[in-house]
Amino acid sequence: MGRKASIIGAGIGGLAIALRLKKQGWDVHVFESAAKPGGKIKEITHDGFRFDTGPSLFTLPDLAGELFRLFDEDPRKHLPVYRLKNITRYFFDDHTVINAWQDPEAFASEIEEKTGEKADNVMRYLKDAKKLYDLTANTFIFKPFTTSRILSKDFLKAALQFRKLNTFHSIHQVNERYFSDSRVIRIFDRYATYNGSDPYQAPGTLAVISHLEHNTGAYFPKQGIYDIVQSLYVFAKQ
Repeated sequence: MGRKASIIGAGIGGLAIALRLKKQGWDVHVFESAAKPGGKIKEITHDGFRFDTGPSLFTLPDLAGELFRLFDEDPRKHLPVYRLKNITRYFFDDHTVINAWQDPEAFASEIEEKTGEKADNVMRYLKDAKKLYDLTANTFIFKPFTTSRILSKDFLKAALQFRKLNTFHSIHQVNERYFSDSRVIRIFDRYATYNGSDPYQAPGTLAVISHLEHNTGAYFPKQGIYDIVQSLYVFAKQ
């Protein structure tokens, strides 16, 4: 008799686990209380229009693509995405409008032109965000954090440079070190809100998100964010 698994929740995590277990030959059943899969990724329709709710852009698309490649399928066939030139647009009370260009140099120039904050400060911030990502990714993102991981080379490397992790300073405090313009500080404080955190309390480690957007790139599925869920859901049912 084959191995069976029950998964509670058809969000991205639940669907990803289901596909990985399916690849290993498990008989998988996913239970979801909502009418549709997706978890935090949802959509609403109104008067013939469709709107994504929840996340608004897509970073590290290869992580989703990996789920299709497990079955020797081309991710582009199931989930076509394109790289954004303009990640988002910021509007301020003083009528300043800042385009967050994906290209780091274009973004830095835009900030200097609109606020007077030196482009070099933005580039230094993004450079340091990359270093932070390189220091933490293998320990906290791509590998399970278990007791045995504490003795791993990656964990020890991060632990020995814990000051660079900015864990004892809020992301707002970190941003104040780099920038003097309050509008620019607010732009980079935004990264704390990705998971609903308060930038005045969330650790400065969250500055790593700026690296993902501007150094590795931000993407958008051609059919909208909800298509990430829909494509995995349809693929898992095959």
